[in-house]
Amino acid sequence: MKRIAVAGLAFIASVGAAWAESVDEPVICTADDGIEVVAVRLTAAGTMVDLRLTVSDPERAARVLGGGLTPLLRMKGSGKALAVPAPAKIGPLKATSGKLERGRSYFVLFGNPGRMVRPGQKVDLRFGPYLIPDLTVEG
Repeated sequence: MKRIAVAGLAFIASVGAAWAESVDEPVICTADDGIEVVAVRLTAAGTMVDLRLTVSDPERAARVLGGGLTPLLRMKGSGKALAVPAPAKIGPLKATSGKLERGRSYFVLFGNPGRMVRPGQKVDLRFGPYLIPDLTVEG
C-alpha cells in the first residue's frame, strides 16, 4: 500500500512539473502584482521548504494565488520541481486559498524528498503561468 501512495505522489509531481513546462512564455511577477516573498526556508529537518508570502494588494495577488493554480518550486540548474504535498485528511499544505487580505502573511509548504534543496540554493516559484524567479533558500 505504501508503494502505491509513493508512486501516486511521484506521478502528481511529474504531472505538475510537465504542466508548468507547457507554458510558452511565463509571466514574471513583480511587487506590482501585490505579492512579496518574505522567505524561502528549509524546515522539518530539511524535508520541506517553507515559502512565506505577504499580500500588499489582494485584487492583484488573487490572479497569482487564487484560481486553483498549482504552485511548484523549481530548482535552478537541475530543473527538478517540488510539489505541495496533499495528505488525504488535511489537503494541500498551503494557506493561499480563500479571500486574500492586505498585509496578511500566507504560507506554502513544498515536499523536499531526499533533501534535494539545500541552503543557499536558487529556486524559481511557479503558480501556473506566473513566475517569481531567483529566490534564495535559507537554512
